[in-house]
Amino acid sequence: MSIKKWTFFAIVLPAFLGTSLITNATEQTDNDEFNIEKQACEDGNLISCNSLAVIYEKGDIVDQNLEKARLLYKQACEGNVAQACSYIGHLYRVGKGIQQNFPIAFKYYSLSCDDDEDYDSWGCYDLGVMYEKGIGVEQNQIKADARYEKSCADGFLISCSSEEREDFEYIQIPWHENSEIAHYREACDIREYESCNSLGHIYETSEKVDQNLEHANTIYRRACSGENANGCFNLGRMHYSAKGNKHNYTKAIAAFKDSCNMGIPRGCFAVSEMYEKAEGTERSIEKIISYYQQSCNGNHAPGCVNLGWIYDIGIDVKTDYQKAFALYDHACLLDEPLGCNNLGRMYQKGHSVSLDNKKAVTLFNKACEAGNALGCFNLGTMYSEGRGLQQDYEKAVALFQQACAEKAGPGCTELGKMYSEGKGVNKNDDRATELYVKGCEYGDFFGCKKKYE
Repeated sequence: MSIKKWTFFAIVLPAFLGTSLITNATEQTDNDEFNIEKQACEDGNLISCNSLAVIYEKGDIVDQNLEKARLLYKQACEGNVAQACSYIGHLYRVGKGIQQNFPIAFKYYSLSCDDDEDYDSWGCYDLGVMYEKGIGVEQNQIKADARYEKSCADGFLISCSSEEREDFEYIQIPWHENSEIAHYREACDIREYESCNSLGHIYETSEKVDQNLEHANTIYRRACSGENANGCFNLGRMHYSAKGNKHNYTKAIAAFKDSCNMGIPRGCFAVSEMYEKAEGTERSIEKIISYYQQSCNGNHAPGCVNLGWIYDIGIDVKTDYQKAFALYDHACLLDEPLGCNNLGRMYQKGHSVSLDNKKAVTLFNKACEAGNALGCFNLGTMYSEGRGLQQDYEKAVALFQQACAEKAGPGCTELGKMYSEGKGVNKNDDRATELYVKGCEYGDFFGCKKKYE
């Protein structure tokens, strides 16, 4: 029988045996629960001492006092309250309020589980984990399975399947005294998986704790195992970028797929990019289109833009300007600057829509003002050529300079031409050549061509 099932039964000792740890307690509170448990513990009720320890550990209705919690758990455990043995074992296992100590944790978990009648199913489970992994004790799978079986028989379901059992690396992450981190850790321990994701973020980004990418990776994995979509996405990032573990594209794409299937559009986008680059998988245009479409359907604008580009250019598919236009339009409505720029090109060229230079100018301007270098470049060409607005070489030069400064190769190349032809600036062939070289460095084909003319 698990101690967790006890409702009214109490182990009661003579009062003088149950008062040593709390007679000096001076907390004043109007909380009935605290006062009842405190008085009962003083009267020798060890179940109440265990409950009082829980109150001190949580710190919800009185100031948290982990030392009092530990001593009360110890007192109740020595009086054969199995749950108290399990709880003090947990304190030692994670180092909560005391130095982390696996052998002592093992001792208390053993006390919580060894009795065949009155035992704590969680304590048996944790004891099984320690035997299985060899944490604080010599590894012994037979003994581990026996404790799992005992815990499972008492209804602690995660003991019943190896797939549901604890992440061994997670349970070895030590406790942290910061209140926010402790809050997330407690919630993550009881499988509130969004809290696991938040805890992983803290360890990854060095917020309130020294950065530890291995811990972050382990915690994200726990979050993902609990079907937390953000946890899966972050785990994918860690595997992709080799943060906290070895570079592993196969695990990265699997985690991104999990996040996508759980409704994270960025996850779908990441999967599509990995298929496009053949990272961890073979390239597949069908998969690329499918995952970009899922990303776009979830209003992740970059997915709309990339899929629009596939149809616009005809990458492994037949060119379809109508689909490209619709995708760019959707991205621009989501305030994606590159979507607005590409939509402007559709109006500029008359692809799937009547040619409309004024509309193109409006869209290029919107993209440029939002920081898109290609939008600035395209707006510059409209000023240079006098399309959709009055020709103005000086404005064109300023826009090409802005685009080039943002490492848009075509902007550097066009700025070089303006210097070569003396339009909007004094003619300067040396400066023009410098800009062609820069355009080439930034990936513009025409800059490279001009460079060698």
